[in-house]
Amino acid sequence: MGLRTLICFIEKIDDERTVRQFYDNVPKILPALFSAFTNEEVTAHEREQILDVLYLCLRTVSWADGIDNELVDACLGETFNSWMALFL
Repeated sequence: MGLRTLICFIEKIDDERTVRQFYDNVPKILPALFSAFTNEEVTAHEREQILDVLYLCLRTVSWADGIDNELVDACLGETFNSWMALFL
């Protein structure tokens, strides 16, 4: 239920000002998502929802790529590298 709520909330972020305000939450959300995704008790459907939230979070910081790389690094940090290692 919490994942669906988060998905709906992030999907409602559509204007640039709100997107730029939401990025503060990304470094808090990504580690929790990674921990949940790697939990053995999580179902395939829940993993799918976690990946949806991951995608939406990445989308909220994508505007800063190439413009404010420090912001991107601050948002993604080590968790992004953990996600990439998991996918590889």
